Amino acid sequence: MKQTLSILNQKESRSLLANVRDQHAGLRNAADTAAVYKALGDPVRLEILGMLVERRCCKCELVDALDGAASTITHHLSILEKAGLIASSKDGKYTLFHLHADKEKVKQWLRGWM
Repeated sequence: MKQTLSILNQKESRSLLANVRDQHAGLRNAADTAAVYKALGDPVRLEILGMLVERRCCKCELVDALDGAASTITHHLSILEKAGLIASSKDGKYTLFHLHADKEKVKQWLRGWM
């Protein structure tokens, strides 16, 4: 059976968009969502997040585990931080990386991978 296409008018379209935004209220706008998807779109960044789900790590631990250049790992950490998925804190001479304070938000994004 052929379905009839129903085109939304402007009011209906805006209502639909408002509903979508309400469902994703944890993110401020579509640009934030795109940044998160970009951050999750790289296997190395997913591995970093996987490690940070387990425990806080310093960059040297991530470099050793992932067998990558320090500059490359720094680049990946920067993207994850800008997307709001991770944060860092100082502990003496070390900078420790950890999941963002809202761990449930991060875990929600990771569910499909882990």
